[in-house]
Amino acid sequence: MNLRRTVSTAVAVAVTAPFALLSATPALAADKSSATAVQSETAGATSTPSIAELEQAAKEAQEAYEAAVAAREAQYKYLEEMLDGGTPLDAAAKAADEEADAAEAAKATADKELSDAQAALAALGESATAEEKAAAEQRVTEAKAAAAAAAETATAARAKATEAGRKRDDERVAEARKYGELQRAEEQALADKQAADKALADAKKALEEGDKGDDTEGETGAGGNKGDDTEGGNESEGAKGKDGENDGAEAAKSDGAVKQQGGAADTPTGATTPSGSMAETGSSSALPQLALAGGAAVALGAGAVFIVRRRRTGDAEV
Repeated sequence: MNLRRTVSTAVAVAVTAPFALLSATPALAADKSSATAVQSETAGATSTPSIAELEQAAKEAQEAYEAAVAAREAQYKYLEEMLDGGTPLDAAAKAADEEADAAEAAKATADKELSDAQAALAALGESATAEEKAAAEQRVTEAKAAAAAAAETATAARAKATEAGRKRDDERVAEARKYGELQRAEEQALADKQAADKALADAKKALEEGDKGDDTEGETGAGGNKGDDTEGGNESEGAKGKDGENDGAEAAKSDGAVKQQGGAADTPTGATTPSGSMAETGSSSALPQLALAGGAAVALGAGAVFIVRRRRTGDAEV
C-alpha cells in the first residue's frame, strides 16, 4: 500500500509539473513588460526643457546677476565710507585715541610738576625756615600723587584706544572679505546668466533649423511631383513609339521564359541581404531550465508507472 501511494504521488507530480511551469512563463513575461514600461516612463520624465522654460530660466539668471551687481556696488560704497572714517567704530577709535593723547599729556605735566617740586626742595638752604621746608615737602608729596594718578589714567586710556582701534581694523578686514565674496558671487551669477542665454539661443537655433528642414522637405516633394508630371508627359509622347516594339518584346519574353524554365531565377546583383535582430518576445531566460525540469518530472512519472506494472506482472506470475 505504501508503494502504491508513493507511485500515485509521483504520477500526480509528473502530470501537474508541466502545467505549473507553463503557467509561470506568462507571469515572467508580464513582469518584464512592467519593467519596460517603468523604464519608458522614467525616460519620458527626463525630457528636454521647452523654450518657455528656458526663457524663464534666462530671466531669473538675469535678475540674479543684477542683484549681485547691486550688492557688490553697495558694499564698495560702504568700504569707501569706512575708510573715510564714517563708521561708528571708526569714530569710537578716533575718540579713544584723543582721550589717550590727553591723558598722556596730563601725565607729562604731572611728571614735570614733581620734578620742579623736588628741585625746589633741594634748593632750600640752611637759612630756610621750617615753614618753607614743610611747604616744599608738601609740594613734592602732592606732585608724586598727581604723577602716579596721571600715569594710571594714561595707561588705561591708551589700552582703551588700542582696543577701539583693533575693533575698527577687524571691521575693515571683515567688510573687505565680504566685498571679495560679493565679487565672486557676481562672477558666478554672470557665468550662470551666460549659460542660460546660451542654452536658450541653442534651443531657438535648433528649432529654426528644424523648421527649415521641414520647409526643404516640402519643396523637394513638390519638385518630385513636377518631375513625375514631366516624365508622364514624355511617356505619353513616347507611347506611340513603343507600340511598334511590343511585338519584338513579346518574342524576347517567350525566349527568356524557355531558358528559365526548370530553374530558379538569378539573384540580382544589387540585392541586399536581410539584416537585423530577432524581435524580443515575452519569454524569460529561465525557460530552458523550466523545460528540463518538466521533462525530468515526466520521465519520473513514466518510470514510476513502469515499475508498478512490472511488479503487478511479477505478483501475477507468482
